[in-house]
Amino acid sequence: MTIEHPSDPPRIREPKSAVALHTVSGEESGQRIDNFLMRHFKSVPRSRVYRLLRKGEVRVNRKRVDADYRIAAGDEVRLPPVRVEAAAEPGLVGWAYEHDTPLVATNDCMFARSPMHAAHDALLCIAEGRLLSEQDRRRVTPEHWFKPAAAMRTLFADLPEACDNTLAIARRCAVKAETRKPLLPVCPKVRESRTEDETVNAMAREGLARRMATIGADDATRARYAERLEYELAVIASMGFSGYFLIVADFIQWAKAQEIPVGPGRGSGAGSVVAWALTITDLDPLRFGLLFERFL
Repeated sequence: MTIEHPSDPPRIREPKSAVALHTVSGEESGQRIDNFLMRHFKSVPRSRVYRLLRKGEVRVNRKRVDADYRIAAGDEVRLPPVRVEAAAEPGLVGWAYEHDTPLVATNDCMFARSPMHAAHDALLCIAEGRLLSEQDRRRVTPEHWFKPAAAMRTLFADLPEACDNTLAIARRCAVKAETRKPLLPVCPKVRESRTEDETVNAMAREGLARRMATIGADDATRARYAERLEYELAVIASMGFSGYFLIVADFIQWAKAQEIPVGPGRGSGAGSVVAWALTITDLDPLRFGLLFERFL
């Protein structure tokens, strides 16, 4: 099938539909195409549009193809043929030109470089409990690597507008996140007419008093723990983490009240007397010589 390329092919300027041209072939890519079309053509069993084009039945079934396109979900529909599929690509490219729909060059990437294909194939087998020697299993081709722009331009030399449209989509996806400190919700444990710092200080001191009563600590021991507690509270407040401690304490305390198993503490957080006093952890940091500085 010969395709006449228009002098001014459809390009992406305003949001509209697009036909995506993939660069891989084989059973795996065909399955992915089926799945893709099934998601986007809600009434099409097993990607009817693609099968029609592949069999050369587009002209005979033109009304069916056009109807399927119209019922597709919104303007983000893409018909992804396989670049080297001679049976399907001409029909899809011609269909795109006829409907003034831009072509988009895409590349289904599975690994960074082509030599990594064998390793990726082994990983697929490990993930699915299959053997490399098995023929009827999921597999991809060596072409599923992350091709650079120059390779894509060469591959689509006959359809340069497809690469141009890919860049147009990429530029629309550029996002620059605003730089700011983490936004934490106000914890419901914050006491009336108190700040987060004041609330966590009061709760930690009360919790430490209960811990000291439980272990039967003498005055010297209580003073040592109180000194460590005040030091930690000052650091926590200076770093703006009082709300964080209140939030974590809220769900840990709730879980324990519901008799949901909670671990005694792990990692550097177990070195905090404040966490111990708030029952976030159940390990005594001073007894085991754990350092708060490893945590904050």
